[in-house]
Amino acid sequence: MPIANTQPTSTNYLAPNFFSFRMMRLPTTNFTLQSANLPGVSLGRLDHPNPAMASPLQGDRLFFADLTVTFIVTEDMRNYKDIWEWMAGIANHNTSYTYGALKNNDQTTGESLKSDATLTILNSAKVPQHRIQFSDMFPIQLSDLMFDTQADGSQYIKAQCTMTYRDYSFDVVSG
Repeated sequence: MPIANTQPTSTNYLAPNFFSFRMMRLPTTNFTLQSANLPGVSLGRLDHPNPAMASPLQGDRLFFADLTVTFIVTEDMRNYKDIWEWMAGIANHNTSYTYGALKNNDQTTGESLKSDATLTILNSAKVPQHRIQFSDMFPIQLSDLMFDTQADGSQYIKAQCTMTYRDYSFDVVSG
């Protein structure tokens, strides 16, 4: 039996700032995005009982962690309000933002309950290497905005949005 190759195929390491994130539903947030995480995933487990002790068995479902993005809030707050209005529509918060209107819109219009998104990871030459496709994403939390009279004016307000989704998959970009 041949021994598996133990040497890495690449000696370049993944850089934390070589990425882009795009979501049709949030074009103004895409531009001001500062960070995004590639959510973790876990596999469920079952405990098979027996008289001595429970034996763990592999589960049959993947559980995805939430995706969180951080973005600079624009002066007109358009990018923050886009997310707020999306959440208000999902929750049927008032008559201006209705669940029914969002539900009936086609997802490709960028004005529906859910949106697909793409996290593109670049290699050391800043060329797209991987695309992670998120399906049926929607926001579940939008952070506070902190105003501070003691701030020096060189920093801008950032917000975080946590999103959940149905699934994500990897696509290797052929170069």
